Amino acid sequence: MKAIYRSLLPLLFFFIVALLLPGAVAAQNVVDDSTKVLYGPKTSRYRNEADIFRNIDTLYSPDTTAENFHNFDDLVFRGNNMYQDLGVLGSASKPLFFSLPTQIGVRYGITAFDLLAFNNKDVRYFNTRSPYSFINYNLAGKKRSDLEGGFFRNVLPNWNVGLDFKKISAQKTIGVTETDDPASDHVSIAFETNYISNNGRFIALANYKYMNHDAYETGGISPLDTDYKERTNSNGVKYLALQKDSLFRFEDEPVKLSKGTKGKDLRNNVHLYMQYALDTLRRNTQVFYSFDREMQINRFNDNAIKESALYNDTAVFKFLPILNSTYINHEVKYRNIEHRMGLKGDYRHFRYALWVRRRDFDYTGRFTAYHGIKAENYLGASINLAVNKKIYLENEGEIIPGRDFQLKSEMHAGNFIAGVQTMKYAPTMFQQDLTTNFQSWRNDFHFTFATRAYGNIHFGNDRFRLRLGGEYSTINGYIFMNSNSLPQQADAPIQVATGHTDVIFRIGSFKFDNSVNFAGTTGPNVIRMPRIFATLKWYYSKTFSNNAIRLHTGLNVRWKDSYFADNYNPTIQSFYIQNTDMSRDIKDQNQFIIQPYFIIDPFVDLGISDVVIYLKVMNATQGLGGDGYFTTPFYNGQQRTFSLGLIWHFYD
Repeated sequence: MKAIYRSLLPLLFFFIVALLLPGAVAAQNVVDDSTKVLYGPKTSRYRNEADIFRNIDTLYSPDTTAENFHNFDDLVFRGNNMYQDLGVLGSASKPLFFSLPTQIGVRYGITAFDLLAFNNKDVRYFNTRSPYSFINYNLAGKKRSDLEGGFFRNVLPNWNVGLDFKKISAQKTIGVTETDDPASDHVSIAFETNYISNNGRFIALANYKYMNHDAYETGGISPLDTDYKERTNSNGVKYLALQKDSLFRFEDEPVKLSKGTKGKDLRNNVHLYMQYALDTLRRNTQVFYSFDREMQINRFNDNAIKESALYNDTAVFKFLPILNSTYINHEVKYRNIEHRMGLKGDYRHFRYALWVRRRDFDYTGRFTAYHGIKAENYLGASINLAVNKKIYLENEGEIIPGRDFQLKSEMHAGNFIAGVQTMKYAPTMFQQDLTTNFQSWRNDFHFTFATRAYGNIHFGNDRFRLRLGGEYSTINGYIFMNSNSLPQQADAPIQVATGHTDVIFRIGSFKFDNSVNFAGTTGPNVIRMPRIFATLKWYYSKTFSNNAIRLHTGLNVRWKDSYFADNYNPTIQSFYIQNTDMSRDIKDQNQFIIQPYFIIDPFVDLGISDVVIYLKVMNATQGLGGDGYFTTPFYNGQQRTFSLGLIWHFYD
């Protein structure tokens, strides 16, 4: 009976939408007696902090277009699928391609659930002439749902308050033991407020961000003995080879961790930014101040260690006699308080900023005591120059005297952007100190030194556009998680080259967006990326009734080359590289190549006034090119399932 009920949910959802949609179209833009629009996207606009800091007064309107809305059911897909995850909404993830850290100094280092959290660049500071709210609901098979929403209103003409929230839940797709068997449960909130004085000289922004994420870990598929076949290599040596095609039993797959094993990522962040103009022009000279207080707690609990096959890999999991050998109750906590203050402004063709920054931080755990640096002082500056209307130069640097530094210079010349960045940064706290039931380390790594050069160019018109870009990085002293899931520093320089080509063209109402990414490395083989990753979107696009109705329908296609994707260690919420020694028995090393697989998603996006709905079949061709695919070793990717969603904007 429950199965019948679940199958009728999509039909019930769209039946309700069909009943409400005519009223929604009439009510989205409030009108007066002369049918003149009073409130809508242009009366509920917002700013972001980065623009305010740069004295760029850009106002953005909420996105009411239908294009790409079908990817809102998964945060990984929203980012053009440029992440590796565990195949379930809300699972741990990491960037698919290498990138340098965004800041210098000692960082925390546990980032597996960063993609799910609100951060300062996500916060929108509204100025609304009427209350604005939205709701975004996404529903897919396997009891996967994503509910997001927000409410914003002006308390006074120059004072606004608002709230964003996310609620994500998903059921397990492997190792299912009962009808309701959760894989992830997520709640996050961002409360924001902003005030601008009547003369514009004083601006204050503040936000509070909260996240509580539970990941019910499986440890991945635990292959049966029948999933291995004996093979003979070129030297006549017999070995056991895993038959990955036999690992698509999905819900019936045995897994490596017992039921109830859970990881948690809990975050609380307070942020304040203020600036005051010392001159009546409000731009030439300004003082500014920002404050951040961050707390992050990461936990892992397993009350049945001896029932879990995950810990049989003794190369990774070694019991420590000082800790309990029957259960895990692991926790680490990161705390950071930061102050930044300085002077900034515009002078003719120059825009400048000078600042000092102070950080005090700590990292503790049930069995971990961090012994490294716990306070840092920074000096920073940025100087930007508009040479003429087409050429613009941006230069920024920050140093910790006698230690870390970062320098970046970038040139914008019409459709061309090029830059160079060099940085020296410290190991993370996680890389330096940790003690758990299975692993313990205290490292004294050297600092990492990296140089990066990059460039992008684009040209074309409304019918054809071409974008080309690439970057080349050299990293000395790169720190990674080795095949034993331990931090290790590379003993030789690593060169990383990445590039992308985007070709976009249209023929009448048909559009073709094609993007291909390339990657390669030299030096120690510790940064693993697919050599080729392609995303294609071929669709039909049409508007009706003076743009009130917008239709986009077509196919999303994704494909990546085979590669040794990183393994995942749920006990410390960290990805680590595989051992690719082909001479060893695969049962000992879990050697696992992620094979190429075409993921094809047909979709329909329909926008009617300020309401957008979508329908999508995820992995529609499953069974044609294979029974499935893997995102991470021993973690299946998305099965074929139906997905639908709605976003609704309200302006009163």
